[in-house]
Amino acid sequence: MTLQLNIIDLILPSLFGIAILSFVALYFEAKRLSAIVILLFSFLIFSSSLYAAYIGTNAMYLGAIHIYPFSMLFVAIISIGVLLVGMSAYDYSKDYCAFASMLGLSLIAGFVVATSSTLLSILLGLELMAILASMLILLEGRHRIEAAVKLFIMGSLFAALFTFGAAILLQFNNGVSLNGPISGTGYAIILAMLLIIASLGFETAIFPFNLWIPDVYSGSPGFITAMLAGINKKVAFVGLILVLFVSFGAMAKTYSPIIEALAIFTMFYGNLLALSQKNVKRMLAYSSISQAGYILVGIAAASISGLSAAIFYIFAHSFMIIGAFIVVLVLESKNIQKVDEYTGLFQRSGILGISLSIFMLSMAGIPPLIGFFGKFLLFYSAVNSKLLFLAIVGIVNSFLSIYYYGRVINAIFTQRKQRHIHIGVMALIAIIVPLIIVVAFGLFPQPIINLASIAAKSII
Repeated sequence: MTLQLNIIDLILPSLFGIAILSFVALYFEAKRLSAIVILLFSFLIFSSSLYAAYIGTNAMYLGAIHIYPFSMLFVAIISIGVLLVGMSAYDYSKDYCAFASMLGLSLIAGFVVATSSTLLSILLGLELMAILASMLILLEGRHRIEAAVKLFIMGSLFAALFTFGAAILLQFNNGVSLNGPISGTGYAIILAMLLIIASLGFETAIFPFNLWIPDVYSGSPGFITAMLAGINKKVAFVGLILVLFVSFGAMAKTYSPIIEALAIFTMFYGNLLALSQKNVKRMLAYSSISQAGYILVGIAAASISGLSAAIFYIFAHSFMIIGAFIVVLVLESKNIQKVDEYTGLFQRSGILGISLSIFMLSMAGIPPLIGFFGKFLLFYSAVNSKLLFLAIVGIVNSFLSIYYYGRVINAIFTQRKQRHIHIGVMALIAIIVPLIIVVAFGLFPQPIINLASIAAKSII
């Protein structure tokens, strides 16, 4: 118990430190201090939460913060994501100090969702993240107001539907608590479940609630797009998992067919529309929609193996998509946006060309990268749960994605003599770290599989 308290006693001061010191740096307009604060405290939170997940810490702090393997693993994922996004924005944000201060608050909001003990914590955390993301987009210029407004409206719709669903559940035991399954039956619970799934669909990019994704992603700077796809969306999946596996844990037979249908439509919608995209950033936006569909495959399985596979893939995709969007960020700053403009990228910058190719191959599910093992675990869990058709649909969609990823990779390695592309040190590190993770845990996935399994068992 002493060790458990020591871990939370390290995480909470780090969260307060990142919030307070980042605003101090903002006040003095100290860009380097802002970067140091983000990097130092994010790493402290990452290391301590990952250790807590590994040793199986389980404790309730202040009656509201639930520290256990599932929450700690996701706090680790969120914090390392914040660290990478913070590094990538250093040379590209118009007001890095303001960006860093709000990024720190986003980390706190993610922590609130991951350690939630009630539905209200999920609501507050996700809504705060949406508002902060909208403000961050606006900081980068008035020409981005459309993306910021669309994101804000979608956040408002999420809050309205989620609140309505939670209000219906108030009449039942464990209604808004995450202490166990809701005790009760009837159409009211089913209605509440549908409303909450729909509300979280806006945040997780599930079809048909994802129509805003391409416009917001393509209208935002690359580092904010990386944050939206690699952090915010993954935090929303935490909320969805908590709601379905805890609050509606006794209704797996009811929600599983719904999630299965949503997974199929989401995968096809994202992949089919990505096929025709000429802008790489917009292509990755549609790709991220299809990737949400793959995660839903594990959730639809409604089993420990399915949940473990979903957690593994959330971890994997966080690094794949953050790394890919940071590469796009660097190229976007050189006015390289379309697939044709990526021609000869390998000659202009070997690290950018190889990194983006590996990220895309991993998202396509090509071995021996981490994305392959993630998809294998997802489809295997679906088959075990007698969802063979869902597994087949997932495999078909994986083959579809090879086409549009292949177009970009083909352009990258096509020879064309052009000027060399310079990469800043911070952005370079923010690309190399995800690259190492994608390759290393593709070759040796067992440590992440074990962590995902521990996290899954702690929630079911």
